[in-house]
Amino acid sequence: MLNNSSMLNKIKEIYSIIEDTELEKRWNLPKAKIGDWRRGRKISHQLIELCVLNGLSLDELILGRQAGRPIYTAEIVVLSPDEARRRGIASGDEYVSLPLYADPAALGQGNAISDHDVEGFAVIHKSKVPSGANAACIRVSGDSMLPEIRPGDIICIDCNQRNYKSLNKKLVAANITPGAAQPEITIKELRVRKGRFYFHAYNSGWEAEHGQIEIDIQDDVILGKVITLWRGF
Repeated sequence: MLNNSSMLNKIKEIYSIIEDTELEKRWNLPKAKIGDWRRGRKISHQLIELCVLNGLSLDELILGRQAGRPIYTAEIVVLSPDEARRRGIASGDEYVSLPLYADPAALGQGNAISDHDVEGFAVIHKSKVPSGANAACIRVSGDSMLPEIRPGDIICIDCNQRNYKSLNKKLVAANITPGAAQPEITIKELRVRKGRFYFHAYNSGWEAEHGQIEIDIQDDVILGKVITLWRGF
């Protein structure tokens, strides 16, 4: 049965430490904090958050090392803008704080981004974000990419990776209405053939109903590559 004690024991095993006091020192916790967690009946959200911020895999802690993992996965904590300001969250040595856009159309706007475009901040361990990435997060809507990507999932996109020649058969964020006043953003697998973009949906039923999206190759269509995904947030 999963509980605070079993999670703490796995954490100590990963760190190769024996005493609870050693973990308290490593995480700079108040004295006897771990004892309080062990006595609690419900899994502590603070414990989970600390695992995320210290780069520990929740899949490994909760499901075990042999458990199946999705193709893309990252453990994140999402904070509202007010909560992020209260905590003073910013990029640091162990994690990065990325904007979670309320509207996917904000992708690629650069300096035009305002506070109203940001739903919150996704705090992700730095190992999940390539060095030098210009990354941002959006929340998935729609069912075109089921079962691999579901509504409500949060995806992280590197807006520096926009060269379609290196993105064939990769998951990308794309503006399928280039030049329109209201951009329509989609997450699809890119296929490039004979001067055209083809956007492949994983949900065969969706594609059978709506057809495959085809667009002439243009510089402003590809907004970035999907680099990681967090499921069911």
